[in-house]
Amino acid sequence: MSTSDFRPQRPEVIVRSFGDEPVALYAHGLQVDKKRVLVGKVDAERPISLPFTDVFDFDAGYFRELSEAFRAGDRSRLTELYKSLGQVNNPCNKYQDILLLGHEEKAQIPDSRSPA
Repeated sequence: MSTSDFRPQRPEVIVRSFGDEPVALYAHGLQVDKKRVLVGKVDAERPISLPFTDVFDFDAGYFRELSEAFRAGDRSRLTELYKSLGQVNNPCNKYQDILLLGHEEKAQIPDSRSPA
């Protein structure tokens, strides 16, 4: 049995999307060799791959501040907030024990009701 069967829920993250808009999504996996995180909605079947530098631990206070700065068009504040988030953020170290790594696959369990 794989240890991935016992991993907790997907962690919520803040994604720095196009135009620096903050988006709350969930981390689905890591591609450590490519320095990327797979993110999407909690039930996404095909999450997208983003660089580590654009994915941050979810923090409600930071998310609120980022959203307010984005709505206000305050580019300097957005840059400052993302920079401060990046200084304390390392998704590779934080998530490697709870997410599937790029080389791992979900176990395929055969349907015992179907003919062999």
